[in-house]
Amino acid sequence: MAFWIEKIDRMIWGAPLILVLLAVGMVFSVCLRWIQVRRLPMALRLLLHSEQGEGEVSRFGALATSLAAMIGTGNIVGVATAVGLGGAGALFWMLLAGILGMATGYAEGFLAVRFRMRTETGEVYGGPFAYIERGMGKRFFPLARIFALCGAAAAVFGIGTVTQMNGIVGAMQSLLGRTDAAVTVVAAVLMTLLTAWVLRGGVGRISNVSMILVPVMGGLFFVATVAVLILRYQEIPNAVREIVVGAFCPRAAAGGVSGSMLAAAIRMGVSRGVFSNEAGLGSAAIASAAAKANHPAEQGLVNMTGTFLDTVVLCTLTGLAIVVTGAHRILPQGGAALTALAYNMGLPFFGGLGGIVVNITLILFAFASTIGWYYYGETCARYLGKERAVHLYHALFLCLLFCGAFLNLETVWNLADCFNGLMAVPNLIALVALAPLVIRETKKYEKF
Repeated sequence: MAFWIEKIDRMIWGAPLILVLLAVGMVFSVCLRWIQVRRLPMALRLLLHSEQGEGEVSRFGALATSLAAMIGTGNIVGVATAVGLGGAGALFWMLLAGILGMATGYAEGFLAVRFRMRTETGEVYGGPFAYIERGMGKRFFPLARIFALCGAAAAVFGIGTVTQMNGIVGAMQSLLGRTDAAVTVVAAVLMTLLTAWVLRGGVGRISNVSMILVPVMGGLFFVATVAVLILRYQEIPNAVREIVVGAFCPRAAAGGVSGSMLAAAIRMGVSRGVFSNEAGLGSAAIASAAAKANHPAEQGLVNMTGTFLDTVVLCTLTGLAIVVTGAHRILPQGGAALTALAYNMGLPFFGGLGGIVVNITLILFAFASTIGWYYYGETCARYLGKERAVHLYHALFLCLLFCGAFLNLETVWNLADCFNGLMAVPNLIALVALAPLVIRETKKYEKF
C-alpha cells in the first residue's frame, strides 16, 4: 500500500500541478501589482483594528485558526524533509512558492468573504466550495462537492490526523528518550482526549485556543531559531550560497556527490511549502469565511499574512538554521530528527536545549494544526451533508487521530501530499475563473 501511495503522490505532485500553483500565484501577483509587498504593512495593521460586520470570529481569531493549521509539522518535519530529500536548494523554491502564494492567499480570502454562506441555524461559513457554487454558477456544483469531499478527506486521512499525531509521538519519544509502545499509546490517548475536549466547544473554542497557542508556540520557535542563526552568523553567507546554487545546480552544491537533482529540489520545495502554508489548497479560505470583515479585500489582506508568517518567515528561518549547522549532511533523510539535530548543534546548552525546544514546539504545532484542520474538515462535511455528516466526521476524525500514532512516517507524508494535491485542483480552477472579479473589485477598493 505504501508503494502505491508514493506512486500516486508523485503523479499528483508532478510538473503540471507545481507549474499551475506557481503560475496562479504569479498571475495574481502581477495583476494586483504585487499586493503582497505593497499592502503587507496595511495587512498587519488590520489585525490590530476592531472590526464589524457579519461573521463568527474576529479577524485575528480567523487568522489564528488558519495559522494553527498552517504552523504545524510542516514547519519542522516538512522543512527538514524538503532539505533532506531535495537538498538545500529546496528552500529557494519553498520561499518562492511562499511569496507567490501570498497573492494566491489574498484571492482566497477575498472570495471566501465575497461568497460566504449561512447554515440552517444562521451561522456564517464558506470556503472554496461556496465561491465555486455561488461565484461560478450552479452548473459547477459538482466541482464544489469534489473540493468539499477532498477537504474533509484531507483533514481525516492525512493533514489533520495521522501527520500531526505521528509528529507528536516522535517528539514525545525523543523528549523521554524512549521508543517503546507505552509512550506511543499514552501519547495517542492524551492527544485524542485533549482534542475531543477542544472540539466540543465548536469554532469559538477552537478560535480561542488558537489565539493562545499561535503566539506562544510561534514566538518560542522564532526566538530559538534566531538564536541559532546569531550563534552561527559566520556560516550564513555560505548557507545562502549553498541554497541558491542548490536551487539550480544541486550536484554543484553537493560538491559532486550524487544526490538530489533539480526536479527533486523544485518538487520538494514547492510541495512542502504548499503543505505548510496551504496557499492554493483553499483550506485557509474556510477560516477566513467565518471572520468579521467590512470588505472582502480586507480579509484577503489578513489571509495573506498567514502565508507570510508561516513560510516566508518561519519555514525560511528553520531551513536556514538547518543549513548553517550542516545537520543535513549528517542526517540527510530529513524528518523531525534532522531539525532536532540542527537545533542541538546550534544550541548545545544544558544537555541539548535546542532539541528540547524543537520537540516541545513540535507537540504544540501539531496539536494546533489538528484542531485547525478539524474545523476545515467539519465545514466541508457540513456543506456535503448537514449535521448528520458532521457527527460522522467527528467520530471518524478522533478515531483516525488515535490510529495515526502507529503509521509509518513516509507513508503518512505521501498520503497527506496526495490529499493536498487533490484539494488544490478544484480550488485552482475556481481561482482562475474568478480572477477577473478579484482583480476588478480589488482595484475599486484601492481607489478609496
